[in-house]
Amino acid sequence: MPRPWFENENYSTVTITRFTSISKHTVEQSIHIDDTDLAKRLKERINAIPAEGDMMISFGPDAEHVSLSFEGDGFVQTIHFYSGKIKTPSTGFNSNKTQAELNVYRDIDALLYPSINKQMLKIKDLEIQFPIFSITYLGNTFKDEAPVTLSFTTDRYVIRDKKGDEQFVEISSGQLPPQPFDFNIGKKSFVLNTFESNSGGRLYTDYFQILNG
Repeated sequence: MPRPWFENENYSTVTITRFTSISKHTVEQSIHIDDTDLAKRLKERINAIPAEGDMMISFGPDAEHVSLSFEGDGFVQTIHFYSGKIKTPSTGFNSNKTQAELNVYRDIDALLYPSINKQMLKIKDLEIQFPIFSITYLGNTFKDEAPVTLSFTTDRYVIRDKKGDEQFVEISSGQLPPQPFDFNIGKKSFVLNTFESNSGGRLYTDYFQILNG
């Protein structure tokens, strides 16, 4: 029986770290997130990846190295990615990347290096920095007013420019999907998508995406 990905059930924090390379452990970028829900979501998605790799790989000294560490209840569990491939508990790698593996790596890369066009995980109260502004997902509210009207969910965000000026945004969904929100920072325009990405992929309900206007 393959070893499990995780030795503990409950984690409360996640730390994502990118090193210079597999042979040089200088930290290039790191983010520490205290969020039990994020830890649970990532853990569930990693558990969906085959844990017994069927392939051994020898990487060169300049191969990319990203670690994903989970902490909670006195346990620390670290998952390693080398050149975008997840190292399984069996110490091997999966010859065929599953969509789950691709998505986990895409999501942690976006958290390390947010940018226009990347889809970002919704993480409550985490401020995501872009070059001239930041955006923070503040959570959502759900209202069920049946039978008078339909139920709907409202996602809330705050957008801050470099001067500290804030725009509070509410995007509702219910009978209709959430609509794109246009906003300006100085003379530049942007779009906040929460339903569908610019490539046609689904964002709702776990992601958002910033596009140039």
